[in-house]
Amino acid sequence: APPAPAPPPAAAARRSPAATPKAGPKPAPEIEVNLVRVKRSLRKGIPFVKHCSDLRKRDRVLCLNRAETRVGWKRGQPETTMVSLRDIDAVRMASEVDPAASLLKPVAGTHILRQTADGPTIMKRAFSLVLVDRTLDIECGSELEARTLCAAFKVMVRDEKVKYGDIAG
Repeated sequence: APPAPAPPPAAAARRSPAATPKAGPKPAPEIEVNLVRVKRSLRKGIPFVKHCSDLRKRDRVLCLNRAETRVGWKRGQPETTMVSLRDIDAVRMASEVDPAASLLKPVAGTHILRQTADGPTIMKRAFSLVLVDRTLDIECGSELEARTLCAAFKVMVRDEKVKYGDIAG
């Protein structure tokens, strides 16, 4: 005899609307980065707008040294003036909360970006490399470019710190 058909699946328990928690802000979806391609582009140089501590904005070129251990912001920049990836404490989208700001009044971006960005649209297409004594605030051409570079720098900084035992792998 053929087997008896399976019973219908149990109806899913329904939640009353009052029991549904309010949805908070959704984090940006994960982004997949082709690190080899990003590094190749960075070695050639990627144009960006640098938000400077004198509150001016300057057109610059984001670049990696040949060993892919230092980041600079001018074509042909001497490696001695580039920033070591190991020295970067954090890589953060400008739309993320600044942990250095007051917890009572959370704000996004770095102190410099909050003063120089012309509105929230720029904060969506900018990210920062945070060092002990300064930030490198980078405005990209698009939100996707900013998110891609930010994600790539997070990986490159982590890998460089793991390589030297600064953090556990």
